[in-house]
Amino acid sequence: MIFEFTEDAFRRATEHPASISASALVALLHHASESPHTAAYEPVDEPDDAKTWRSRWLSRLDVRLRAEIDASLRSGMTSVVYASPRKARVRVIARQSNLTIKPPELSIDDALAVVKGPFSIWLEDNESDREFLLRLVGHSLRQRLLLLESQASPAVRFEHGGGNVINRQLENLTPLRALRSWAMVDSDREEPSADLPQKVKDIIASSNKNGFRLHVLKRREIENYIPLGALDWWCRNETTYNQQFTADCRSLLVRELTRLDTRSFIDMKIALGRQCAQIFSDNAVGWRPAWFNADGSESEFNELRSSLEESI
Repeated sequence: MIFEFTEDAFRRATEHPASISASALVALLHHASESPHTAAYEPVDEPDDAKTWRSRWLSRLDVRLRAEIDASLRSGMTSVVYASPRKARVRVIARQSNLTIKPPELSIDDALAVVKGPFSIWLEDNESDREFLLRLVGHSLRQRLLLLESQASPAVRFEHGGGNVINRQLENLTPLRALRSWAMVDSDREEPSADLPQKVKDIIASSNKNGFRLHVLKRREIENYIPLGALDWWCRNETTYNQQFTADCRSLLVRELTRLDTRSFIDMKIALGRQCAQIFSDNAVGWRPAWFNADGSESEFNELRSSLEESI
């Protein structure tokens, strides 16, 4: 997330350099310049304007506070001229927060609360959906998510929403927590032309109301995205898992699933059971990026990956 600092936020510190707001600003600058965040100046026309902007306000601070803020600015603050225009952002202001506009405006204290909290990835199933997501986002983003999740104070957290109750949990997110939340849900459609079920429509409505970002899968469930190459591997490795089918039966299943329009919406949980998470997590499958391209899912995965990456 980009924390875009306005001049009035700095004015608060210059007017009352010993105030709680000034201390919160120093802490916010420190946290907002660390991964996975970016601290940025409010939009400027030219890069040199950012230097002038910084010098003008630093000159008004007492020596101690000036040194602390200058160190934070130099360690990671940048001009939003160079920031991704699509990446999630908030404006840091000296007034009360206003979350009803875009980009949202946060007071210094609220921005500090947001930047200290983890980024929540809401999933219907925290086991199989997590492995699916980590597999499809690609090596670079996967390693970044795992690193942020493994920190002593995790910057990323995978949340188990529960298939039937995830919307209730998303509806109950506080406004500040919703800013740092992203959700992925199945479409649950049983055929391409079918309307989205009411449960999914309710989640979309919650996203529009509460402000968390949402990706609804185009196919029925995550099982419907297993590429044919991975299904073929699953057929040939009957000793890897405790399968409920004979090898011939599994091979027949894969042949029947070569028609993408059928495979995208049938109930594959019947065939795979709880093995979906194992298939997506197992490097022995020999995962190849070309599988997703041949499977017709590459463009959706690129869209999903961008949505997640821009939200962090």
